[in-house]
Amino acid sequence: EKTKGHFYDGTAVAITRSGSTFSGFAGFIDTDIGKEAVWKMADVTGAPPAQQFVQEALKTGTMGNNGVPDSGDVGPIDTHLRLIADGADLWKMSRDGTDLKVNIHGQNRAFKVVAPNAHAAFSVPFGMDGAGDKWVRTGPQFAFDIGVNENGQKEMRFVYVAFESGLWFMQAGFCTMDLSDCQRPVEWRLPAFASPGEFHPAIKFAKTDNATGKGVWRITYLGVTSGTTAAPFWSDLVRRDLVPTTTTNSTKDGLVVNSILPPMATLVPCPTTTTDGYWGDYDGMAYDSTSQTFGRAFSDSTLGCVTRDFFNALNIHVSAAEIPLRTKVKITGTIDTTDQENIGSNETSHQDINDSCSVDADHPVDNHFSMHPCTGDEVVIILQISCTLAPNDAVNVHIHSQLLEGDGCGTDQEVEDTENQDRTVESGEIEPQVAINLTHECVNCGDHSEIRLNLASSF
Repeated sequence: EKTKGHFYDGTAVAITRSGSTFSGFAGFIDTDIGKEAVWKMADVTGAPPAQQFVQEALKTGTMGNNGVPDSGDVGPIDTHLRLIADGADLWKMSRDGTDLKVNIHGQNRAFKVVAPNAHAAFSVPFGMDGAGDKWVRTGPQFAFDIGVNENGQKEMRFVYVAFESGLWFMQAGFCTMDLSDCQRPVEWRLPAFASPGEFHPAIKFAKTDNATGKGVWRITYLGVTSGTTAAPFWSDLVRRDLVPTTTTNSTKDGLVVNSILPPMATLVPCPTTTTDGYWGDYDGMAYDSTSQTFGRAFSDSTLGCVTRDFFNALNIHVSAAEIPLRTKVKITGTIDTTDQENIGSNETSHQDINDSCSVDADHPVDNHFSMHPCTGDEVVIILQISCTLAPNDAVNVHIHSQLLEGDGCGTDQEVEDTENQDRTVESGEIEPQVAINLTHECVNCGDHSEIRLNLASSF
């Protein structure tokens, strides 16, 4: 029971640095008065520190539901805030109604609305026990970080669950450091659903180049994989306006989605006798520069749970997933093949290629790529690509191709032509197009195939 008139929820902490001074901040939602409460310790050094926490009076974007202009729907449970330190500045992100807001404490400035369509309720529906949808309460449904973009400029990026025109979807965006320009690229959007399909978003910047400060922006989240289960996924964010040739940041339907599974099992809300319940509402990401892996931790109620209500789950657990930072080579292109007929019309086929290989120190070789399209039930093209990690995060790509001809589409036909090519794709670079022409040369023959490949490297 509360004893001092205030119940705090939605914890966030950060430590800023100004010269040799480190200041600590703790942020909460004061659910009894419907406002944010941000507390500061001016100097956290020493054991114990010489000072106490005092409540901040600067413009941190205090929200209230008492008719003030910066009003919101801060209720007994339904909101959170996030804090991130950037040198001497403290950044805060919070939700006010459907507005996603950012404030910079060290600049004592007003808030900036970075998105007007934030999902206003932190619940996700699951169809459980054959009884239809039951809702589980989750976390803040937004996150942000500060890092460096593809041009070497410092910027803030964020990710959140959006609700618009009756649909839910995951959306990411970016802002300049002075918050004068904030955008939400359409390619940074996951497919929309009639009910929330993703929840618990988190984002982290990993510096991979000490000279330029550039690195990788990665988001993680939990995705509903069926009516009763969820699993963790990850996606990378690349600004297409800065890297126009990138093919790694999006597909036609949204972000490239990579499952953390296996080996992690799917997650299932624990049994309950109530309509709604609690999944867990604390989560986050970190980057380990030594092992070059992203770490993702989140609370969940998957294992050993015997009871659940809207406020709690017994027992609640902490789960974690580790995601290696991998060098990826995106492989796109086409295979156009002609089966020349001595009698009748020639037969042709077209094959699009859209795949990638991924390597790191623990997995230095990726040779999964293999395809063999067949044309006219006679001509088979073998295309195999293997990738091997090279120094300085470059990737050696070996391309093997063959033209086979015979009866049927088997891969044991007679080999009529073959060609191998090797390319080294430097980190962050795009190779000139690979052109391979295979031909069956003989009297009254003319079977041929044109293979065109584009190789682009990214993390």
